[in-house]
Amino acid sequence: MDIDERTDIWALGVILYEMLTGERPFKGDYEQAVIYSILNEQPEPVQKSNPAVPPELERVVIKAMAKKPAERYASIKEILKDLTAVSGVQTSSVTRLTRKSIFSDKRNYIYAGLVLILLVIGLNIVGIRSWIMGGGGSRQHIRLAILPFANLTGDSEQEYLCDGFTQEMISQLGQLHPENLSVIARSSIMRYKAGDTPIDQIGQELDVDYVLEGSTRRDHDEIRISADLIKVSDQSRIWGHTYERNFSGILKVQSEVAQNVATALALNLLPAVKDRLTSAEMVNPEAYEAYVRGSSKWMDFMTPEDLDIAEKYFDLALEKNPSYAAAYAGCAWVWIIRNQWGFVSPEEAGPKAKAAALRAIEIDENSASAHEALAVVRKVIDWDWDGAWVSYRRSLEINPNVASAQGSYAQFLLMMGHGEEAQSHSERAVGLDPFNPLVRSWHAFVLYSRRRYDEAIAAVREALRIQPNYPIATNVLWFIMHEKKGMEREAFEAAKDFARVTYNDPRIDSALDEGYAQGGYLEAMKRGAEALIARLPESFCLPGDIAMFYIMAGEKDRALDWLEKGLEIHDPTLPQLGMPCDDGIRPDPRFQELRRKMNLPVEE
Repeated sequence: MDIDERTDIWALGVILYEMLTGERPFKGDYEQAVIYSILNEQPEPVQKSNPAVPPELERVVIKAMAKKPAERYASIKEILKDLTAVSGVQTSSVTRLTRKSIFSDKRNYIYAGLVLILLVIGLNIVGIRSWIMGGGGSRQHIRLAILPFANLTGDSEQEYLCDGFTQEMISQLGQLHPENLSVIARSSIMRYKAGDTPIDQIGQELDVDYVLEGSTRRDHDEIRISADLIKVSDQSRIWGHTYERNFSGILKVQSEVAQNVATALALNLLPAVKDRLTSAEMVNPEAYEAYVRGSSKWMDFMTPEDLDIAEKYFDLALEKNPSYAAAYAGCAWVWIIRNQWGFVSPEEAGPKAKAAALRAIEIDENSASAHEALAVVRKVIDWDWDGAWVSYRRSLEINPNVASAQGSYAQFLLMMGHGEEAQSHSERAVGLDPFNPLVRSWHAFVLYSRRRYDEAIAAVREALRIQPNYPIATNVLWFIMHEKKGMEREAFEAAKDFARVTYNDPRIDSALDEGYAQGGYLEAMKRGAEALIARLPESFCLPGDIAMFYIMAGEKDRALDWLEKGLEIHDPTLPQLGMPCDDGIRPDPRFQELRRKMNLPVEE
């Protein structure tokens, strides 16, 4: 094996890995075992040991330790260039230390150590810079909102195109420099689509420093896109440009806008990010239009029919372009939503969602949406906890500014017994998407599961303020009220709301009312379970929902019977086993056996 500068780079990668994690990347009980690990095994992800490490820095470390020399950095200057971009460090010390003469002698490792120390200070790993500088050296974090692009065609049928461009800009900018730039999610910015809200009000409501606004106008095969970056504090125009291109070049326009915004905000981009932006391809206009229409339908779906329409558009996009990764990811999400809302069974939805997500990743390994979809399938349907962990981390590594991924990952962490870390991610999700009732409901569920009931009530009330009768919010409110002493009437009303918005079956509503009138809350819950059972087999109903009513009724054996039925079909509600409302059945050996069969963490 040839020994050159890349060998030193591998050693530096190992040192930096240990600095960041406190552990060696390659382990073994004896020398030959360590050598085997170096040659054949991949180190644990850096963020698994230290979640504070930026994904960009982890990528640099992993590249430095690549097993094939050709896949590593070719020189010390290259790795320092990427590390400097990650940290934002722009000092004369780094410049002096990167001069070629310093590294001409391979024995001069002291200089490499000085560079690493300087960069760790610049990156503020585990608070080192804050400790040294009293917190004064931290780089300002920027919050940005991309407002819905205006449709200047006068044709309402073209709204999907504006919305699609807006979403793609959110995705592009969210991946630029997430350690220093947070981008508000689509769900929260679409409330400003009318364009009549003052910039300062938007800034206050979303707590953002800048907004990107613009417009699109399409005329047959030509498209005209204008974009302006506005500073909220004084509403000054920081950057702006108008693009006139053939419609097939729309992705290139998106990338150019992203690059110009990064320059205007003084963001240092990694070479890999720059390469991604400059390598945007031309699109098949028909495939792109179909994909954007499908995305609009599933993101804003209200009925099962909306998902059917979305699927048809994604199929059309794949017919026009069989290698369209984003369309495959869209198909995966359609089936995931059908499963999670109980429109179809897990047996039908799971394989189709998984196949579509894997195909999307096969085409584009850097699709954050596809990795997130695969994570959800592995979590909710496959119960593959290790696989879900890998997929979530990969999704968030590509784009940590996706609120849905942050919120969903928080639910996963909660299931794995990491409540404090789960709350951190759910809070991040709320910050990225403050007007999304789903994100707010997820956060309320985290707080409820951590038995912080008053905070959970406030969070779920906020979700219901955003969207009254939101199903997941009513579900969480039911759980919370069930735990609060003296709140049986409120728990009963929340249970009714949940059943009404989830199943829309007057028979369930009547059964709950009759049960409450005849025997109070416990009888009402029992009648609710029986009403759900009466719908079978003509109408699909999740066993976990039936079990939940029995749990609330104090009917332990019947609840466990239905949980075991849920185990057979991989009911998507079952991974939540271990909530406070499960306290009544938690000691039962059947409950613990369920958790064991699902490979959920053993409860103390």
